[in-house]
Amino acid sequence: MSPEGLLTAARRASHARLFSRRRRRRLLGLVGAVPEAKVDDLVHWAEAEVAFRQGSREVAEIDERVGNEEEAIARADEAWLSASRGAVSATAFGSVVRHAGLVSQIDTARGGGPGLPRLIAAALRGARGWACTALATKPNFPLVPGLFDLVVVDEASQCTLAAVLPLAYRAKRLGVVGDPNQLRPIVSIDERRLNSLAIEHGFSREDLHDIQDESALKSTTRPAGEVRI
Repeated sequence: MSPEGLLTAARRASHARLFSRRRRRRLLGLVGAVPEAKVDDLVHWAEAEVAFRQGSREVAEIDERVGNEEEAIARADEAWLSASRGAVSATAFGSVVRHAGLVSQIDTARGGGPGLPRLIAAALRGARGWACTALATKPNFPLVPGLFDLVVVDEASQCTLAAVLPLAYRAKRLGVVGDPNQLRPIVSIDERRLNSLAIEHGFSREDLHDIQDESALKSTTRPAGEVRI
């Protein structure tokens, strides 16, 4: 008798009113149950066996449909990445097309003319990806917190903290990339001006000298609690 048939028979015997004791003993003897077993025990066992077999069939069907689990996950991951790249490309292209007039107007302010910040602010509606030097950010892009989803500072070992702070303020996320063996930042401010700045802001000349030589990469790669800004 199949587990499904046994479950049906056990339920009927459990709820029987006519010859109930005889029917229960007969069913328990048919399945070879131990003497102390009851029909309710048989019902619980049959329910668990039916559920187990049903689950096993579902797992087998999934395995047959999906195949190798690792390969299936890899295929799904690749499909997700491909769809994500397509969505990003389509969104970026559509945005540039819709605001092509605003983006193209930047050409009218070549050479860093006085109207460039205004044109860039307008063009941000269409073009969300920009590449520029760290020092070019402060005078040209709106001073708005979280203006960009991600700001990547490349060659950060040659970039001072002072140059990175305006970038970090405009970023929801900040990525710092560089080689610690590269040259340190080059600061062209003369010693007299540095001394004046140190006194004006309550630093000693030695403190300001340390901050002056600190690169963005060195600061962000220190152990937790040691970043100095």
